[in-house]
Amino acid sequence: MQATGNNSLYRYRMSIRVLADGFSLYIYNASGGLLQQEDYVGHDNENLEKVLQLHLTKPRIMEYEYDSVEFLAGTPTTYIPLDEFRREEMTALYRMTFSTNETNEADIQYEILKKPEIVVLYRLSEKLKNIILNVYPIASFRSIQGALLEKIAEDEGRKHSEGTSCYIRIFQKHLYVFAFTFGELHFACDYPSSTDIDRLYYILYVWKTLELDAINDICILSDATESLIEEIKKYILHVETCA
Repeated sequence: MQATGNNSLYRYRMSIRVLADGFSLYIYNASGGLLQQEDYVGHDNENLEKVLQLHLTKPRIMEYEYDSVEFLAGTPTTYIPLDEFRREEMTALYRMTFSTNETNEADIQYEILKKPEIVVLYRLSEKLKNIILNVYPIASFRSIQGALLEKIAEDEGRKHSEGTSCYIRIFQKHLYVFAFTFGELHFACDYPSSTDIDRLYYILYVWKTLELDAINDICILSDATESLIEEIKKYILHVETCA
């Protein structure tokens, strides 16, 4: 099976984002405009793998010729300072961090972020990975958290900010939180949240737990509703939004 189609005059980019309860598939044109989006919500991993394979081989998906195919896994993630990372220890560390998850060794992946010098451990089914590579051999694999953290670290590095900047990213039923103090990563975590009430609770919980300053530290939101922004402003003075 060919990795790309042959009927398109232009190049395109595909992004596949897989979470615990399903996946979203996006196709973008060369200028970054969204052409197609498909969402699937399920509860069985094996069924998810079959459905994703079916979606990837649909004629309307394969008719495009892709410059890149990016797979982003939104599975439980943990972080290790780069200078403390030992590949032979990552399976034990991941299982210790997520002791309730029965994770096969082959499913534990890692990626190195040069900025902010962090190793991200996450889970990705080897079977699912092989399914995608069989259809699109050019596919690259990352964690959603790692991709977000790398982009935020680059933006933070350009700011040379003092104090703490707490970045909040909302995607579907997840809330991703990354805090940088004087440009260095201080905290990273994600929370399940599908309502603004839950999101407000977790944001204020992080603010209190990290003992952040409601007057001087900054909360930077992405994809937040106007109502959530207004609620946060009741508790935090400096609230910014970004794409």
